[in-house]
Amino acid sequence: MDQCSQSSGNLASDISPRPKPHPAVPRGPALTLVPSTFALALPQTGASGKWRDALACLLAWLGIEPEFSQVGDAAITFAPWHSIAATTLTDGSAFDQSDAKWTTSYCIDQGLGRSLAQRTVDVVLMSTQPGRPATGEPTAAVLEAMIGAAASEGRERIAIIHNAHQRDAIAGLIDSVRLADRSSAIAIEPLAIEHAQCLLGTGAITWDAVIAMPELRGSLFAMLARASRVCAPWPMVWHHVGEGGPCLIASATAAEQPEPLALDAQLLIHALALALDRGGQGDAASRLHRAWARLRDSGVTTAGRASGAPYLTILAEIEFIAALTKGLAPSNRPVAQWRAIGQPRPLKPGRHSPALRVIA
Repeated sequence: MDQCSQSSGNLASDISPRPKPHPAVPRGPALTLVPSTFALALPQTGASGKWRDALACLLAWLGIEPEFSQVGDAAITFAPWHSIAATTLTDGSAFDQSDAKWTTSYCIDQGLGRSLAQRTVDVVLMSTQPGRPATGEPTAAVLEAMIGAAASEGRERIAIIHNAHQRDAIAGLIDSVRLADRSSAIAIEPLAIEHAQCLLGTGAITWDAVIAMPELRGSLFAMLARASRVCAPWPMVWHHVGEGGPCLIASATAAEQPEPLALDAQLLIHALALALDRGGQGDAASRLHRAWARLRDSGVTTAGRASGAPYLTILAEIEFIAALTKGLAPSNRPVAQWRAIGQPRPLKPGRHSPALRVIA
């Protein structure tokens, strides 16, 4: 069988004024290492044949032959079929990633609005490492890493959502953050969870990135999913602090899901684009994202991600993969670049480097 055949008004006295832009330290051009190979670590168990077939189909379409390695090697562990409930604090021991310090979960969609801004959803939910059940504020190093990562993706409006009793501690941490990888200012807005709930209750997402305290992750995930209407699993990246970088790509869900997840074509596409980008294959990641966005802009989706609009074409998961690889999207309208991919990634974060791309 062919693998490809398928605020409200009364809150003015409660909410602090809009934040002033946070100063950033100018950065020099980045030194980017572009590897000649692409490596992935796949768990030996967990993925169904449908996941593996769909992954093979996308890689073949991209013309990429990855080097598969064992989990625990230097390569990113790729397991989007492994879902982690936003309300759950897991230790990640099954993937030997228990030393990860923080996560990013990406909410991305390309709708059918008239303007590019109307039809694009692109926000990231960040939180400290899920293997630490104790609540509390992140360390300055972890907070700086999360803000720096969001800034490196061009995200300039960052909300830090906390409990009311954490306000002073979070303000002190923000003052200690030194941004070494942005030349322009960004706006950091600390908000108590009650205020964030009121703002998100209007259905509008006014931030590019949301940093949540661990105990608020589940609530923020649910609020963002409802406001964005992206209620299906989101791709989730686990990170080390410093030069370790991303170590695992899984998926984030609102509640516990059976393991492994059934094939989710759009989740796979987003997760693979993230893996390609982090693995030095930014052009392939951008190509994959553009193909997906044009297909969605044409009104094509899958059952788990349908909005109910009568003009949508709903395909089975493997059929969506096939339509993407065969270029069946009739839409030629411009699509937005996903902030999560296509950004220069310095070989050593925070270092000033000459403008040079090195092909290994």
